[in-house]
Amino acid sequence: MPAATDEATGGYLVAYASGAHPPALDTTLSFGTSSIAADAGDVPLGSDGKIAIVNHGGAIDLVADVLGYYTAASQGGDLYHATNPTRLVDTRDGLGDILGPVGAGATYTIAGGGVQRITTAAAPVLALNITVTQPSMRGNLVAFPQGAPPPGTSNLNWNASQTIANSALVPGGGGDGIVILNNSSGTIHLIVDCSGFFASS
Repeated sequence: MPAATDEATGGYLVAYASGAHPPALDTTLSFGTSSIAADAGDVPLGSDGKIAIVNHGGAIDLVADVLGYYTAASQGGDLYHATNPTRLVDTRDGLGDILGPVGAGATYTIAGGGVQRITTAAAPVLALNITVTQPSMRGNLVAFPQGAPPPGTSNLNWNASQTIANSALVPGGGGDGIVILNNSSGTIHLIVDCSGFFASS
């Protein structure tokens, strides 16, 4: 997942397999001036095991995180199961048992029961679309398995008063729950939708 911060001018990033020609009509991430932008993307590895990222814009600070990888079915990887898009959380109207904004530095937990609205598979990895709206301060969001410590990466970054979304693959943890951390000094409203999951069968 590439992220661009502190941009001097607007532009876009293109991520592709190292050693290949950059795609002419493909954008991995678009960004504006002095904004924060992040997007998840599926990028093939080059023969050297690397990816390349080209910046078509002004000078930026670049952050790239790895969320996972795909394998052939013969290699024993989990299978993807598409589902009808389902909204699990909306703090604006109380869907998901919390009505009102998530506080500064606070966590929101999608408990095992919420995950089971999508699947009863053991230890699924949910394909989520996470949206932050009405943030009072700049910050970022981290989604991770219940019972595990938060990772040193972010799933979503925003400026104050910005509405922004990003996709995330998040494994269930203890009781298949998922924790979402508001890593900012302000409040946010949180919306979480699920479109499918990965599981061993």
